[in-house]
Amino acid sequence: MTNRFIYLFDPLCGWCYGASAGINVLACRPDVTVDLLPTGLFAGGGARGLDAGMTSHIWAADQRIAQMTGLPLPSAIAIRWSPPAAGSTAGLRPWP
Repeated sequence: MTNRFIYLFDPLCGWCYGASAGINVLACRPDVTVDLLPTGLFAGGGARGLDAGMTSHIWAADQRIAQMTGLPLPSAIAIRWSPPAAGSTAGLRPWP
């Protein structure tokens, strides 16, 4: 029997990037199918704007993620906003 894991992630989220090695291990298992579903952490009507406070929070979190995982955070992740990226990557792969 194959287990299905639906992974909802933000393409520009540092924590999602930090978890990528673990998701890859899971995806390599023969008994698991991983379906990737990009979303936006801050999308929709209740979304928070990208102000100076949020930018500072994201930058600090990215530094912590890099320290905890040993992964360098690509410059594409640094202080970008997710809804446009989530929408564009969602169209790349049809939902099964």
